[in-house]
Amino acid sequence: MQDKLIQLFPMDRRGFWEEVCRQEQYLQEIRLRVDKPVTILCRGREWFLDQDGSFTERVSMAYRAGEDEVKALLSHICHYSLYAFEDEIRQGFITVAGGHRVGIAGQVVVEGLSGSGRVRTIKHISYLNIRVAHELIGVADKVMPFLYQKGCLLNTLVISPPGCGKTTLLRDMIRQVSDGNSYGEGICVGVVDERSEIAGSFLGRAQNDVGLRTDVMDACPKVLGMMILLRSMSPGAIAVDEL
Repeated sequence: MQDKLIQLFPMDRRGFWEEVCRQEQYLQEIRLRVDKPVTILCRGREWFLDQDGSFTERVSMAYRAGEDEVKALLSHICHYSLYAFEDEIRQGFITVAGGHRVGIAGQVVVEGLSGSGRVRTIKHISYLNIRVAHELIGVADKVMPFLYQKGCLLNTLVISPPGCGKTTLLRDMIRQVSDGNSYGEGICVGVVDERSEIAGSFLGRAQNDVGLRTDVMDACPKVLGMMILLRSMSPGAIAVDEL
């Protein structure tokens, strides 16, 4: 996973990001804002980077990302073709190899004179948030007994405050339901992954282990995706995030 994370950065900047990527297991976010200090969320704490890419708590020593660096990073992430990623940019994020997700923000161009139409694109992108994907196999072990009754899967809703790991838990639940477990046989699971957070798909292929009987509709609105799966894939269960 570390190799895939370091590959997000242009070759001439990988030396700077090497120490950060070595902490991949504990990383949550890497944030770059034009002319602002680079911030790292690692082990539940916010850190800055100094001029050498080392962690520091002192904002006075923090490295500040320039406009050219943010542009170069985004261009590299998009394989030097922003046009090819215009659909992802329109949604405000790009999912990359390894299941990581890059959030973007800047000037939004909206269709329609009233400004109430759909987003056409985002330009002058000045903010990037690399959300580092973590796959925790077995994290759902303790909740699996509550998902079944006499071997049959129950309707299940996972609720918690933000940032408590609902998606991570859901991902492992899907894997275990799909593969089968001691409480029920494996069944076909259809996943509607509207924001590419569950399966972490890249070029249509899940980067995370969501089970051997799982079919994924990636970057698809939930209502539309559920209807397509019902009509075409005959799922035994459907899973979505942020219902």
